Amino acid sequence: MQTQYPTQAVHLEVPPQYPQFPSMPSAHLESHGERKVCPQEETITHWNPSNPKSHLLGGFHYNTQSGVLTVPYTGRYYVYAQVFFVARPFLSKNRVLVMAGNRVLLMIHKDLLGDPIEETGTAGGVFVLSAGEQISLKPTTYDTALWFGPNHCYFGAYMVSP
Repeated sequence: MQTQYPTQAVHLEVPPQYPQFPSMPSAHLESHGERKVCPQEETITHWNPSNPKSHLLGGFHYNTQSGVLTVPYTGRYYVYAQVFFVARPFLSKNRVLVMAGNRVLLMIHKDLLGDPIEETGTAGGVFVLSAGEQISLKPTTYDTALWFGPNHCYFGAYMVSP
């Protein structure tokens, strides 16, 4: 049996009570290019908004000093992150939290026991975020070694519904 697909694009109307955005809020931040041990409980600040693959649209703001991405409007956002863990000479336990203020949204967890000595971890999900909330990443429980090379570490969010 052959599947039938619509011949025209389906357009969804945004109810009039929601604001119309010039562009849907979207942010993607790539990392700088170095290996670094990130201390536990310290916000990671190695994100480069000037990277050609990075972008801030629809009111998102990134603070390069504090490492936080500020949500422009209240709504549902898909929040995601990828980090590239690098093992150290001893048992390497790695946990990176994706935070919205003091609230944990996601955790990326990898324990590297020697082989493999490096591994990528990813996480993502849809969350209700309020205007002004600040998204950040930070290691928890252990200092964590990361490789911040191009395409290795990134995070971001985009609005899926107001």
